[in-house]
Amino acid sequence: MDHARKSQLEKRIFAGLLVVFGVGLVSMLKSFWHAPAGPAVVQTPPRLQEAETSAASQERALHAQLAKISKAGDQPPIRYTASDFRDPLVSLLPKPEAASPAAGGAAQTRPAETPVAPAVSVEGMFWGGPRPQVLIDGQLYDIGDTVGGSRIAAITREGVTVVKQGETFVLQPPAVMMEHGR
Repeated sequence: MDHARKSQLEKRIFAGLLVVFGVGLVSMLKSFWHAPAGPAVVQTPPRLQEAETSAASQERALHAQLAKISKAGDQPPIRYTASDFRDPLVSLLPKPEAASPAAGGAAQTRPAETPVAPAVSVEGMFWGGPRPQVLIDGQLYDIGDTVGGSRIAAITREGVTVVKQGETFVLQPPAVMMEHGR
């Protein structure tokens, strides 16, 4: 199709769309100018009217019952408040029992020894494969092995997690420590 025929076709399409738009605009303006000047009256279908009246009569009957109950003094109307709800910030776990003093004397309190992280040097980690390993002080260790009095619990990108006397420590090689700015 040559350029002249294409531009002529585009002009005809534009003119047709302009006519359609104009007709739509004129019909919209006609309905606007000929609309009644008061509020629009909307008729409710008969089924909906029946449902509305049925619901209204049920509501009136319920209010009458509540009024009878409150007048008779049998039971006060139910009031819903948040006072009966559980506080979400209060723990449901049982509280630990306090140590009872030994019979015949005062309780002997020994200061609890806080475990200290093992004094070992993490030289390298192999954490990406199916069998993560760590190189500590020239020795290769797996998960579950014991080193420096602590058990190796996990080997991840962040470091080696060890457990010593119930406390958890994360040992990191120098490269990871430099990444984190320590």
